[in-house]
This record gives sequence, structure tokens and C-alpha cells, in this order.
Amino acid sequence: MHHFQGLIYRISLLGLCSAITINPVIATELYKWVDKNGVTQYSQSPPTDNTSVKTLNLPNTAADPAAIEKLKSRVETADKLRDTRKEDEQLKLQVEETKALNEENCRRAKALQVVIVLPKMPG
Repeated sequence: MHHFQGLIYRISLLGLCSAITINPVIATELYKWVDKNGVTQYSQSPPTDNTSVKTLNLPNTAADPAAIEKLKSRVETADKLRDTRKEDEQLKLQVEETKALNEENCRRAKALQVVIVLPKMPG
């Protein structure tokens, strides 16, 4: 589910970047809320139900190429963070699998252990 939400977030940011770069006139207010499925939504108009909404005030980026670059940089940073989290999750799974394998091997080795008692030698 987190991967799907990350994809929705990325698509939302890319849509916002496209709107900023293609459309010379963009609203300076953007509404952000979480829908009933837990997905963060962005829109130029607020939701029609009683959902809690946060209003984001955007700079007029049509006249500010630096703002566009800053937004692109943030998208790249978000992508890198997402990739790092994904790699961390994979490493964590590998560590857990290795730990389970080591515990199983230890259990098997203990089961195979034989205690040899030698008789006392005279003398």
C-alpha cells in the first residue's frame, strides 16, 4: 500500500510540475487533504465533503524559473528517499532471512550433536 501511495504522491507532484511549466497562469492556492482511503490528494479546489483541508500557498512560478527548479529538485529528493527506503526494506528482509537460516542451522547442528563418553583408562 505504501508503494501505491508513493506512486500517487509522485504522480501528483509531476502533475503539479507539468501544470506549472505548461500553464502560464496557475492558481496560487492549492488544497491538500487525505481521502477516505488514506491517499494524499492535491487540487486547485477543496473537496466537497467535510474533510480536513490544508491550504498551500504557491509562488507564481510562471515568472520564476528558480521555483520550478526547486520543485524539480524536491521531486528528485523524494525519489531518492523512496529508493533508499526500498533498499533499506530489502536489506532488512535479507537480514531477517539470514538470521532465520542461521537459527535453523544452529538447531540442526545441536540435534546432530553426539556426546561421546570414553571409558576411563586403567592406570
